Amino acid sequence: MCYEDNIGKKVMKVQARKGSPNKKKFKSGLYQNTVKGIINHPILDIPAYTFEEDDSFVECRRCKPIEPEKVERKRKAGVEFNNKKFNPPKGVKLTPEEKQMEAEKPATHEVVDLVYHEDEGNIAFQGTYKECMDWKLEQGFGYQVRPILK
Repeated sequence: MCYEDNIGKKVMKVQARKGSPNKKKFKSGLYQNTVKGIINHPILDIPAYTFEEDDSFVECRRCKPIEPEKVERKRKAGVEFNNKKFNPPKGVKLTPEEKQMEAEKPATHEVVDLVYHEDEGNIAFQGTYKECMDWKLEQGFGYQVRPILK
């Protein structure tokens, strides 16, 4: 695959090992960014994308192009995430009991991606301790679970 082919396309971050989306945001605060160009990563000395939405750069192998049709299909099916919670499909309302259950489940821990620095937004997931441990086990190595300190 030629990285130059992705210039002008939307991409999202993926795990370096598995290639599956890990729902990490870019510095712009978005889950998807538009590739502006390619540079040589100043630290790793490998190709990295630059983006139109912010002034950051991410190594090319950590980004995956997004197919617009798939995104629209998933949005219609309700397979979108807000970093912590599942968004039900449009038009589906949560029952009062389901809303209560969501409210009673505060995020107590977070999973930190050890590849990124804190200023790069290295929090990959937030939830209860059990949810964080389950998420970490699904992802593999390179993550650490820590309590959220307020």
